Amino acid sequence: METYYFVEELPLALEYGMTLDEFWNEDCDLLYAYQKAYINKLHTNAHIQGLYNELSYRIAIANSFKKKDDKPVEYPKEQVFNPFEQQKERNKSFIENIDTSQNNNGLYNLKHILGERRKKNG
Repeated sequence: METYYFVEELPLALEYGMTLDEFWNEDCDLLYAYQKAYINKLHTNAHIQGLYNELSYRIAIANSFKKKDDKPVEYPKEQVFNPFEQQKERNKSFIENIDTSQNNNGLYNLKHILGERRKKNG
């Protein structure tokens, strides 16, 4: 059974970003949280890449079919879309709006834990 964890589970946990201490000493459900976060990150990166590819194709096609006198379409200088920034803002507002009463089904503990981790990480 121990070889299963070394051969199957441990490489996955390391790929998802877990530390060895978290893998061996923390709750086993933490692996599923890391897995979901990893898949969400891959999905978001693929979505951004798809948006930029679509924009590049549109610009290339528009420039190939432009008339001689028309000005060519240029790639925008500013960043077109970054869902990571929007997600950070949503997460920040969510955490600030959590009810901090003691009887709120563990959300108080979640906010307290996140606050301690932020202090530790800077």
